[in-house]
Amino acid sequence: MKTDKKKSFIIYDDSLEVLNDLSNEEIGIIFREISNYRQGKDVTLSGTLLVIFNIFKNQILRDETKYIAKCLKNKENIQKRWEDNKQIQPNTTEYNGTKRNTNHTDTDNDNDTESDTDNKKNFEDFWVKFHKITSKSKTDKDPTLRYWKKLSINEKGKATENIQKYFDNLNSPKYCKKARTYLSDKNFNDEFDSDNTKRTLENPFPEMGKRVTYD
Repeated sequence: MKTDKKKSFIIYDDSLEVLNDLSNEEIGIIFREISNYRQGKDVTLSGTLLVIFNIFKNQILRDETKYIAKCLKNKENIQKRWEDNKQIQPNTTEYNGTKRNTNHTDTDNDNDTESDTDNKKNFEDFWVKFHKITSKSKTDKDPTLRYWKKLSINEKGKATENIQKYFDNLNSPKYCKKARTYLSDKNFNDEFDSDNTKRTLENPFPEMGKRVTYD
């Protein structure tokens, strides 16, 4: 019985042209034998009908060969990604001018616990502070909370503490991520320049120097 085959197969338009000169009965026989072949049963054809059957059979085999090769390639890619993820990545990732510092990732025991009340309160504190500093629209609160719950207690503290540093180190406020992405990408672990001037709504581009006002 055939193994390692797809659960479906394709019949191509150009293959159907070979059926034009056959009777309805002969066409029925062809497709019955295709069904038998797919089920692993013996094919009992000869002559012209066998030739026509082999046209369909060979196309099915070619498609299955491509399918198996694709599956193996996907398996190799998944294995490679899994192995890469096990390795500690060097501190070379940048996003809009902000370096990702993987040396500062949380190493605390992720079994740290906190009460539901404290968790909700701490999240609300983060939520208010993030949008006060960044002036981003308060959207996607539920997805943000889901990412928040995945963080350790230490990471939650960093996430709230480093909002201003994250915002100040952006090349421009337009590159500021939403709260949920800030958490999912763990930008609170980024490497920040300590001498950056605080970015505010009144002074959104401190890197350009002191604002000049005119009377």
